[in-house]
Amino acid sequence: MRALVAVGYTFAAWLFAGFFIDAGYQLVAARPARVALHCGAVLVCFVPVFRLYFERGDRLPPAAAAVLAVAFIVLLDLLIVGPYFVHRYDFFLSFWDWQLPGALVAGSIYLSGRVQR
Repeated sequence: MRALVAVGYTFAAWLFAGFFIDAGYQLVAARPARVALHCGAVLVCFVPVFRLYFERGDRLPPAAAAVLAVAFIVLLDLLIVGPYFVHRYDFFLSFWDWQLPGALVAGSIYLSGRVQR
């Protein structure tokens, strides 16, 4: 049950970040600005959502929550983002498009959990 709750929080943060990223991409055309927007949206969405998660009494340890969240995001990006939004899968190999945001997700979740303890 704890894992399912963590997945729900992950989905909410992923969805919020996706809204910010999509809206920002409509306004910004330059690649460096898009990378900054993507990374900023990840932090702005995942930190507060997982601070709320870690305030709950029954929660996963921070490292387990981070691993579960990144695995779930990989699944969402494989099933939804790749085929329907970017129409490709090589974005997983890009440091700027996926690896840095993925590391920010994991780091923000882990640090949010450590701070709440």
